[in-house]
Amino acid sequence: MIQLEDTKTLPLPLDAPRVRPRANRKPRIKDTATECAELVALVADLVIARAAQLADVQARMAVLQKAGMIKASEWWKDQKYLYLVYPTNGVTRKREYIGTDPAKISAARDAIVRQADYARLDQVRLQLERQILQARGTLQRAVYELRE
Repeated sequence: MIQLEDTKTLPLPLDAPRVRPRANRKPRIKDTATECAELVALVADLVIARAAQLADVQARMAVLQKAGMIKASEWWKDQKYLYLVYPTNGVTRKREYIGTDPAKISAARDAIVRQADYARLDQVRLQLERQILQARGTLQRAVYELRE
């Protein structure tokens, strides 16, 4: 309702949303219980699927780790000689000479790519773990609420 200065009230405009008061609503316990049961089954399926994805990601990470990784970047001297430049550890930066051998260059580049793939998979792993832990926490809160 809109209040005017002379304390008269006018009805709301026709296009204003009408909200039904909560006091007049009847709870639909049967529908809610059925919906809860369906949600529990859906959550169980989703958690199992996320756990399977997590296991797959962890297996792929293990394969990459076993194959060997190099956390470094390429640096070419005179566009002919390859050096690997590693991240700094305090003051010094390690440089490793690879040279011009195509097999060594290919192996070094593959190891650098494996490191990048490993880092990407590690982010996916963290996201999956967070989702599973969040679902567990939500379910634990729901169980706590229902036991009271």
